[in-house]
Amino acid sequence: MTIARRVTAWPTFLIACLLTLLWSNASFAEPSSTQVADWAARSQQAQSLFQQADTLRTDADALYAREETLCYELVLTNSCREKARRVKVSAYQQARKLDIEGKHIELSVKQEEKTQKSADAAASEPEREFKARQRAESTEKRNQQQAEAREKRRQNRRNTDEN
Repeated sequence: MTIARRVTAWPTFLIACLLTLLWSNASFAEPSSTQVADWAARSQQAQSLFQQADTLRTDADALYAREETLCYELVLTNSCREKARRVKVSAYQQARKLDIEGKHIELSVKQEEKTQKSADAAASEPEREFKARQRAESTEKRNQQQAEAREKRRQNRRNTDEN
């Protein structure tokens, strides 16, 4: 690609970037009801996975305790306890996988909500700037009026002092 061709491609590239940016701000201005429902459903799914993991752990603990007491009645106690421990560890590993999956789902929902929130903030930026400019102008006008009133009072005091 020659230099001349690269230079002429820049305006097209910039226009495409700006249009993409404007379109993305317009499309993400407010979350749709289906998007909010999807977030809620996925959050509920994550909570369900967390509950399953907790249930799996408590069941594994109860089973281990039961098996361990039964192991003491056998001749090969250590072998039996080791099997029970392996079952418990396996259940804990499955619970951990459920926890990780739930955290991934929860994280993706939070990231999408944050992206939506920042898109909303970017979409409302011109409105905030306009309001800030109006507040600044009204404050400046009020300060100017107060300064004029103070100056007028000073002039009146000087005039009364001279008389």
